[in-house]
Amino acid sequence: MLYLGLALLFYCIQNIANKEFGKTFPVKLRGIVFLDAMAMTVVVIVIGLIGGVHRVSGAVLLLAAGFGVAYASTIILLQNALALGPMGATKLLYNFYMVFPVLFSIFFCGETLTLPILLGIVCMAGVTVLSVPRDKDPDPNRLKKDIFRWFIVTLLATASNGVLTIVKRSLSWQFPEADTASFTFWGFAFAAVICWSVVIVFKWRKQDFSTWTAHPRLMARFVLAVGLSTALASLFQMLSLETVPGVVVFPLTSGGVLLLLWVYAAIAYREPVRKRGVFTLLLGLTGAFLLSFF
Repeated sequence: MLYLGLALLFYCIQNIANKEFGKTFPVKLRGIVFLDAMAMTVVVIVIGLIGGVHRVSGAVLLLAAGFGVAYASTIILLQNALALGPMGATKLLYNFYMVFPVLFSIFFCGETLTLPILLGIVCMAGVTVLSVPRDKDPDPNRLKKDIFRWFIVTLLATASNGVLTIVKRSLSWQFPEADTASFTFWGFAFAAVICWSVVIVFKWRKQDFSTWTAHPRLMARFVLAVGLSTALASLFQMLSLETVPGVVVFPLTSGGVLLLLWVYAAIAYREPVRKRGVFTLLLGLTGAFLLSFF
């Protein structure tokens, strides 16, 4: 359980670092991709040093490429969502990603739809409905179009993470003998290449990065915070799976990170706590627990 606790800690640090980056610098795609390119490079180095670099089969390498594409899009969208809206609500809506691998297994892998899974899907759908922005926003300083932009970006991040989760689970479904550490290394390597390629395209189009390069020490802190927390969270989650069943690890990770960040956001960012928000949180935690029966 120690490894699981450490995974929770580093996942929280990863999300807080992403949120702080959005509060510190302008919400620009080129800045977010610039951060991710360097952070993913740190992830690759750390995982390579700890787990080593090993060859994998062509099929596993192709799946790792899919992981890289899905992870790069997920983290970029999530960072945008965290910068645009409240962290607690963002992570709550984001947890709907758990439904995607369940539905994929039911429709394409012949899995059975059980009552707990059905109730879990209903709970997550309820979270989505309750997260839809209302006409009267409690924060008068936020424009209505910004609220809906946050909602749409969060939904896109959720869908992208759902695809990412299907890709990750496909490794155990299709290639149970494959080395998880090697797959993770190559997956993040592809994500780093994608991010650096986008940065090069931005540079080729004469996009200005001085807003971020003018603060090298601050950027270095964010790069290390995001990169190290991502690498260590992934590592400790993998280690926890060696001693704790996945049916415990995944719901505790999703629910634990959600609850901790929701409380942190209420304290650190003074995000309002209302009855509707508390009910939505409880509904999300219940959904995460029920979906763990999958």
